[in-house]
Amino acid sequence: MANPKLLGLELSEAEVIGADSARFEELLLQASKELQQAQTTRPESTQIQPQPGFCIKTNSSEGKVFINICHSSSIPPPADVT
Repeated sequence: MANPKLLGLELSEAEVIGADSARFEELLLQASKELQQAQTTRPESTQIQPQPGFCIKTNSSEGKVFINICHSSSIPPPADVT
């Protein structure tokens, strides 16, 4: 015959686990909704393949620095500053 005290403890542990599981599911749903909202508010973007230009090699106090210059007809030229 089962001890009523032990059975009561097991039932209360099951209730706690159930409550934790429900809270975990609630947090997952909330995170999913936030992720969907963040993705829908992101502005439209276009992927481009730039054309190679040239590379500048210089030095800094930490070592060599390479600056790659490229271009694309998909990107408008900068505004004239003069």
